[in-house]
Amino acid sequence: MGKDDSIHDFQNFPFDTDERFKEYMSRFEVVNAASAEKLKAKFYKAHIDPNFDVSWASEARNTASSTPRSSTFFQSSTPPPRSENHDSSTSGPQTGSTRFSSSASSHTAPPPKPRMQQQRIFLYHVAVLALVIVHLLPLAPIPWSRRAYRLLLQLSLLGQSYKLYLRHGLPAFRPLTALQAYLNRVVPTNDFYMLVIGFSFMSHTPMTLVLAPLTISAAYGVVEYLGTYYKQNRLWQKYGQPAAAAMQRRSTQAEMASASSEVLVGAFLVMNLFSARRNILLTFAFWNLLKMRYHASEARNYHRQVWHKVGARTLGLRGKLPPAFQSGVNFIVKWFQTAQ
Repeated sequence: MGKDDSIHDFQNFPFDTDERFKEYMSRFEVVNAASAEKLKAKFYKAHIDPNFDVSWASEARNTASSTPRSSTFFQSSTPPPRSENHDSSTSGPQTGSTRFSSSASSHTAPPPKPRMQQQRIFLYHVAVLALVIVHLLPLAPIPWSRRAYRLLLQLSLLGQSYKLYLRHGLPAFRPLTALQAYLNRVVPTNDFYMLVIGFSFMSHTPMTLVLAPLTISAAYGVVEYLGTYYKQNRLWQKYGQPAAAAMQRRSTQAEMASASSEVLVGAFLVMNLFSARRNILLTFAFWNLLKMRYHASEARNYHRQVWHKVGARTLGLRGKLPPAFQSGVNFIVKWFQTAQ
């Protein structure tokens, strides 16, 4: 195989849907497109084509039609745009080679075209940001604030379900192993987490911190869409592009802020157990969700950093606890760190 053929195969390899590549990338902190492309090349050489030269990645990047994304917010929000004349009857709605299951596709309408998919997700993200503003607006009446909070979480059920549909299609319920494989792909994702959050908290007392991951994801999603489809617009070039570049540089901080907010929600739920607002079932369910996030490929890098900081800051306090309490804390830590 020649150099040109190798570069062509590298460009067309479905990195977005390859689970090995997702696992590989979760070990690194990607700071820009060039480093992401280099990691892609190293993975491709190690797992796909041993004869591929890593230095060819720069040539592939110069001729590629899209730029790799460095933030898991981008990776988890929407599939990258595809050509409008792509044959949707054979590929299903999600990126790469993932398709509808045979049992579901025969009863499902043809998926929308890629631009329409992007528009729907964009409108969902805009609605999320608008509702967050209404919820946080100081002059808004309390009923409006609570209504915006619940409407946002209800909207997240639809929006996150649609994202999962675009990425993974519909589940096959027979045989059972097919459904299990589908859940194994879906459950560790950011989209599934936000779907569960919307379902779990929309009927309880508003907790603004719950909205942080949804808000951050929506902000990055809006910027990504505008940068993709309006990059020639003068207003975007003057105002939007610098803001998008600043957000991209701070994507790691955004991921850390999202993970920190999730951990803080868990802490607040535990503190609420000692008040009239206690909810034992919700607290138990959310901490199991936090444990899942600690091990999920899309979230574990940032969650483990957050928990490492928590452990370092509470080390002195834990050392002063009676032995019985220390044993209890050690048991909880061991349970939390044990993969399911």
